[in-house]
Amino acid sequence: MVPVMILLLGYGEHEAAGTSLGAIVVIALAGTITQAAYGNVDFANAALIGLPAVAGVLVGTRFQQRVRGDVISYLFACLLFAVTIYLVAK
Repeated sequence: MVPVMILLLGYGEHEAAGTSLGAIVVIALAGTITQAAYGNVDFANAALIGLPAVAGVLVGTRFQQRVRGDVISYLFACLLFAVTIYLVAK
């Protein structure tokens, strides 16, 4: 979502990252509510995974706000490249 928002919608790097995180929260909440209605959610394991993830988001957001937008784009491109190499080599 972030590259699309930057390239096609004209968002800045910081705004695209924040908007993407906001969308993820809404999507995850909708999925969790739906799956909980079917009895498919183990709330203890969800907390075990979710609480550290929230801490990671807070730390990552604090870091992201201190880095220039072009550096964020470069780091994101490096991450995508590394994932591509991993998937192709697999």
